[in-house]
Amino acid sequence: MASFESDSRDRSSGLFSDKILFFIFLFCMLSILLQSLLILTAFAKLPPEIPLFYSKTWGGQMLAPKLYVWILPAITLGIYLLNMLVSRFLLFKDEFLKRALFISGAIVAIAAFLDTSKIISLLV
Repeated sequence: MASFESDSRDRSSGLFSDKILFFIFLFCMLSILLQSLLILTAFAKLPPEIPLFYSKTWGGQMLAPKLYVWILPAITLGIYLLNMLVSRFLLFKDEFLKRALFISGAIVAIAAFLDTSKIISLLV
């Protein structure tokens, strides 16, 4: 009986016991899925080089091969996984910092989705 109580206590104190963190997880995964679907549907229609590096000066320096568009969903996934690992192993008791990490991951997911959709809508 004691093991059942400790198991339920461990499960309730997990990473997704907080509903906000769970909804941010769903949002980030949905963003990655939508980005991937958008890229897959438009990949054949994209030109060989796409404008990806907007922080560089205008011209050829902004262009990258169309395969590089996959960087955006990869960044979203990488930032989310990094934030999850940091919150799981370093910040397991600080709820504010844990939420701040997950919210920053959601902001990255929004920005990457908007960038992906903007690049594809401009070129297709």
